[in-house]
Amino acid sequence: MTTEAASRVSDSSYKDGSEAKMPERRARRSVAPTMICQIQVSLEGISPPIWRQIEVPSDITLRGLHEVLQTVMGWLDYHLYQFIIEGAYYGEPDPFEGVRRVPVHHASRTHLRSIAHIGASFTYEYDFGDGWRHHLVIEDIFPPQPGRLYPRCVAGARACPPEDCGGAHGYRELLAILQDPEHEEYQERMEWVNGALDPEAFDLETVNESLKLSPGVEAIVAPILEPDASLVGALGPDYKLSPAERMGVYVRAISAAGSLAPSGEPVETGIRCRRRPKHRRCPGYLNVRRQDIPPQVYYECPVCGQEQGTVSGWKNTEADLSRVETHGAPRSKEYAFVLDPENYETLRSLLPLDPDSERVVYGARRTEQGIRLVASEEDLGALQSFIHLGGEYDPSRPRRRQLIRLFAALAGVIGPER
Repeated sequence: MTTEAASRVSDSSYKDGSEAKMPERRARRSVAPTMICQIQVSLEGISPPIWRQIEVPSDITLRGLHEVLQTVMGWLDYHLYQFIIEGAYYGEPDPFEGVRRVPVHHASRTHLRSIAHIGASFTYEYDFGDGWRHHLVIEDIFPPQPGRLYPRCVAGARACPPEDCGGAHGYRELLAILQDPEHEEYQERMEWVNGALDPEAFDLETVNESLKLSPGVEAIVAPILEPDASLVGALGPDYKLSPAERMGVYVRAISAAGSLAPSGEPVETGIRCRRRPKHRRCPGYLNVRRQDIPPQVYYECPVCGQEQGTVSGWKNTEADLSRVETHGAPRSKEYAFVLDPENYETLRSLLPLDPDSERVVYGARRTEQGIRLVASEEDLGALQSFIHLGGEYDPSRPRRRQLIRLFAALAGVIGPER
């Protein structure tokens, strides 16, 4: 976000009437580098199995994942492909889109993070004639290792079948013929495979070298970052933020909640008031109201009456969650669940998250029972993955206890289908 686009806050409690600017938010990679998804890839219909285990950035597009799969499996990208994710199809723009009954979403506009949670499975189909189907399972999600190159292949077994060999049935037939020199088609098939075919061949080093050289695969190197207390502090209450940074986080939360609120309607959020009347923290929560022309978010605390103001300049910034387009698979059924204020504060401190998770967090509403959120099963899985990772890697023991408590709360308080 540029300096010109930084939000301006006019706080009615400022005696001099001055404006406070929301500090420019640091790049997401500086705060929390993109997560890495470990994926198991198995070619269906072949025994013994042909498989690969790969690690790819969560912000890779499905088009980019296609390029990675082509390289690590050993295909030559001669044919069309598609991903099948919960009944939806993702691939290249279809020239016969008006004729085909099943719509195909753009793979280049869909990111892996939109479906990424541990245990998620989907299908990659290559060459619709031969019908090679690959079963993909996200086995783990973890932070990138500093200095390591991604994407990369970490394990695998057996060679990829030749292109245009007739699918799984044709490949089995080909191998049987090549093992029988007396077969009438033996010589012809040997010439077709250029005199040699070793179905057991797999060289991990060669595969990773091919990934580095592939023009369609975008490689990233995880940065080696020196510890920065202000950056790490944005991730949890056990670290200290400067007053300006605390105000920036606070204003961004107001802007994000306001961007998801219906225009002109006051909304009770789960954002705690920052005021401390008589040196005690105000127990109130903020109400926000969005105005579109000009774009502004009004906020106030109905308890202390001291915290009120206006945030402007948030439109079309990272705080504007209404502008974010998520191109993931169709959402499954949604669940309503309630968190106590402490768990909700822990959840909100996990930011930055992916756009879908941010919508869940900032779309929360205050009720008499606690903070009510609504999320799909995919969003819940993604949130639990972030919380699990925090519990594994956060250096603060009290912080890890908070995350474990939050993880248990998310696992246990899922409400009825909305």
